Amino acid sequence: MSADLIIDCESLSLEPNAAVWQIGAVCGDQTFECTINPYFLICNTDFHVDQATLDWQLVNNLENYKDAQTISPDFGPSWLLENLIAWINELPSKPTAIWSRHPIDITWLTNMAKVTGIQLPWKYWQCYDIATVAHLAGERLGKPPANAHNALTDARFDSIELRRLKEKLRNGC
Repeated sequence: MSADLIIDCESLSLEPNAAVWQIGAVCGDQTFECTINPYFLICNTDFHVDQATLDWQLVNNLENYKDAQTISPDFGPSWLLENLIAWINELPSKPTAIWSRHPIDITWLTNMAKVTGIQLPWKYWQCYDIATVAHLAGERLGKPPANAHNALTDARFDSIELRRLKEKLRNGC
């Protein structure tokens, strides 16, 4: 049986090589969330940190840092990806389509994999973005809930949006 995997990332930049500090994912009724302390990423020169994004995150998103791992090289980008991949490998239905709200989340993960030398469990042709589906359905993407910018909350919302939009397209808009 095939399954859609919806991924959301929180980062410290909007650049393709952004420092990602939180990943949330939904596949069917299975969920995944992994967070590292963003302070570790500030010193990691392999990934881009934008001061304005960092400042915004620290002011508006501090709640998400409470469960972050301690500042340690052991809990960095490799650890995030390894945990995501382990979760994917344990799913009862293997994902055949990898979705994100916009293409940038997949770009961030692809760059992280390249820098860390970790093989992602999907191929480039399996990746899709929900914004394109919304456009094809003649809509704009819905706004995430008030507590957006938590990767798992956003991935759950995007999963619901994707199901709704696919249904609309199946019914002929």
